[in-house]
Amino acid sequence: MKYIIFGASGKMGEMIQAGMKKKGYTLVEGFNAKASLDKKVEADIAIDFSHADFFDEVLSYCISNKIPLMSGTTGLSDTQLKNIKEAANIIPVLWASNTSVGIQFLRSLLAPLKELADWDFHIIESHHIDKLDSPSGTAKTLAEDLKLATGKNIDISALRGGGIFGEHEIRIMGEGETISLKHTALSRKLFSTGAIKAAEFLNQQKVGLYTMSDALGLH
Repeated sequence: MKYIIFGASGKMGEMIQAGMKKKGYTLVEGFNAKASLDKKVEADIAIDFSHADFFDEVLSYCISNKIPLMSGTTGLSDTQLKNIKEAANIIPVLWASNTSVGIQFLRSLLAPLKELADWDFHIIESHHIDKLDSPSGTAKTLAEDLKLATGKNIDISALRGGGIFGEHEIRIMGEGETISLKHTALSRKLFSTGAIKAAEFLNQQKVGLYTMSDALGLH
């Protein structure tokens, strides 16, 4: 599989490249955020972990060159998310706010919470001090999942400090008892592993919009 990557010099970009190299995949071109995208290339897949400010150019480039796009860039606007859906009419696209297997499994546990819709819900997320978007894309996704299940708008508390890779906790609070669902990332490797699995999956798909659940078979 031949691939290009956006955000090549970032921590996630470098980790993904190392993982792809171990699998024998070929890097065609690595682009950094704000880079010129004048160079046309041929590749089987594009992987994007760049920046929301650069995403419009990334999406346009993949559409113009008919390259499937797997993106884990967070902090996207509603307009950018809408553009992703429209791009999926032209190329295969998979966007995920979180590429870990554990988060996808956690999401699969939330639909039955419709039975507790009269309880109170709150999401607490913690990340390293350098994370720019707040609340995290993952927390927003979990809040959307909970709203679908319960019909409620979910409040999110975001903490930034130290070197925390990522923690997301859902507090479910009843009159006389509470439930807590929590996912903790212990390294960035789990995100790069999930991203590579998603890229391998997307490389085999036709035009359309896909999710991490599709890639991991967690429906």
